[in-house]
Amino acid sequence: MPLPNKATFIAIQLKANGLSVESACTVVMDRETFLDLIPAYALGALDNDERVAFETLLGQDAEARALLAEYE
Repeated sequence: MPLPNKATFIAIQLKANGLSVESACTVVMDRETFLDLIPAYALGALDNDERVAFETLLGQDAEARALLAEYE
């Protein structure tokens, strides 16, 4: 069975956290936006949809995890 592409993977993760496919489509973000959200995430300032999308992407991005560690 082939692995899902990143967009499908994100949508699956969002649905697993109780969000609809429609909300999953609205929170898919580009890398620049993702990196810009690191300080807000560190402060706990993201809404639930943003937080779930952010954490899904964070799990796939070692550089972003390193940047986040600078805020903790």
